[in-house]
Amino acid sequence: MKAPLAIVSQCPIPPGSSFVYNFTAANTAYTFTVVDWYHEQTPNLIHWYQTEKSSAHGIEPVPDSTLINDSQNVEFPVTPGKVYLF
Repeated sequence: MKAPLAIVSQCPIPPGSSFVYNFTAANTAYTFTVVDWYHEQTPNLIHWYQTEKSSAHGIEPVPDSTLINDSQNVEFPVTPGKVYLF
């Protein structure tokens, strides 16, 4: 019998419990977050996304924009000739 995917890398987290995973990001100059931003309010998006009459057919709506580090105007210093992965 194959083990469920949830216990392949760790024991399952029991209902009502919590789990904190601590790690150190080694050799990184920057850590940043990328967040989808929808101009429409979430309750309207959820209703549109989950309705059977939606033309989305289960496909997530495309966000109106993306925020990096929760900001619209983020700046990253770069060095010419160096490769950056975003």
